[in-house]
Amino acid sequence: MTEALSKREKKQLVTWFRMMHFINMSNQLSNDFLKQYDLTLAQFDMLNQIYLHQPVTQKDLGDYLMISKGGVSQMLHRLEDNQLVYRERQWKEKHISLTEEGETLMGTLQLIQGKKQAAMFDSLTDDELAVFSKLMEKLKKDIMERGEKNGKHNN
Repeated sequence: MTEALSKREKKQLVTWFRMMHFINMSNQLSNDFLKQYDLTLAQFDMLNQIYLHQPVTQKDLGDYLMISKGGVSQMLHRLEDNQLVYRERQWKEKHISLTEEGETLMGTLQLIQGKKQAAMFDSLTDDELAVFSKLMEKLKKDIMERGEKNGKHNN
């Protein structure tokens, strides 16, 4: 005998799929835009975290982005090859910062990408946006609490 989803669980699942579809569409639009700069959205996110936290260690960068040490290393090599970031030893650790070219690029892209992302919510009223934001915070808090109960720490 197989257990079926309840009516509420079905609604929850449909909501999750809609949210994932929205995120995937948003990511695709961002990737399409960033292609002209020879960047992916993941690389832009990494550059943005470096921009915000520089100089930053590779470990901290991985924590901010929630990706593995290997994933960070691979992406950093590509960004170094494109002369957008550099590593500098400070004490026992290497710290990552943007090059002048990386700073200039992020100065441009942060504004453009920010406006593009914000525009995805143009159809919502200010009240709807406030409610949506509160709901996302509530869901994030719930996921973090579940992760902590299961012995995992989430950002």
